[in-house]
Amino acid sequence: MTPLRAFLRLSSVRHALGLLAVFALFSTLAWGGTYWLVYREMMIAVDARLTEQMSQAVAALEAGEDLPMALPGQSIALQNSAGPEGFFTYDPEGEDAPALRVLRRQSAYGQIVLREDVERQEELRDILSGGMITSLLGTLLATALAALWVGRRGQNRLDQISDGLAK
Repeated sequence: MTPLRAFLRLSSVRHALGLLAVFALFSTLAWGGTYWLVYREMMIAVDARLTEQMSQAVAALEAGEDLPMALPGQSIALQNSAGPEGFFTYDPEGEDAPALRVLRRQSAYGQIVLREDVERQEELRDILSGGMITSLLGTLLATALAALWVGRRGQNRLDQISDGLAK
């Protein structure tokens, strides 16, 4: 039997690795949940800005005024053609164009289309996921090494007791 197989057969090492697996599972779930919550909150903030702008645009049109000025990173247009209403994300793949969050709403004057550049949110999401993955892998590696060290140390004590009883 190879030394590695003998080492992995030790009950203390198996227990340590089992605890590492549980830790890895819960850590992954916690990081994944955090990632999802942060991303969701970023999109909620974008949707809130678009909803507020849409309210202003509808109010301006009903008052007989022009469409309001778009906020930085946004665009606003009035179209004669009708498309699906509501929120959606447009992410042109392979193009240099940024990802956009779009809100469309039909009005008596045509369809109002609001767009907001969400490229910065996408970049923050990528930074967040990269940091979380790096942190998780580093933590799991450190935990695995600590678990193996503690397992081996405990097994050495058991071996000393066993050797003392055998004499």
